[in-house]
Amino acid sequence: MLHILYLVHDVSDPAVRRRLTMLRAGGASVTLVGFRRDQQPITDIDGVTPIDLGRTWDGRFHQRLAAVAKAGLSIHSRLANVSRPDLIIARNL
Repeated sequence: MLHILYLVHDVSDPAVRRRLTMLRAGGASVTLVGFRRDQQPITDIDGVTPIDLGRTWDGRFHQRLAAVAKAGLSIHSRLANVSRPDLIIARNL
C-alpha cells in the first residue's frame, strides 16, 4: 500500500478533506501533517488524526514564516512514530 505524507497549510481547509478522501479512495494510507487557522486543533478528518504543527494567521506572512521555521526544527520528532512515506505532497506551504 502506498504511504503518503501530506503536508498542508490549513488542516481545516475543505480542499484538504477532498484530497484526503481522494487519496484514500485510491488505496493510499495518508499521514496528514499541517498548520491550522482555527484556535483549537482539528482532532479528526474522515478518520485521520492530523499531526498539528501549530496555528497560523491569514495576512501575517512573517508569522507564518516563523511558524514554518519552528516546525522545521521539530518535525523529525513529531514524525518519529510515522513510517517512512513513499511520497510526500506539500501544498500551499
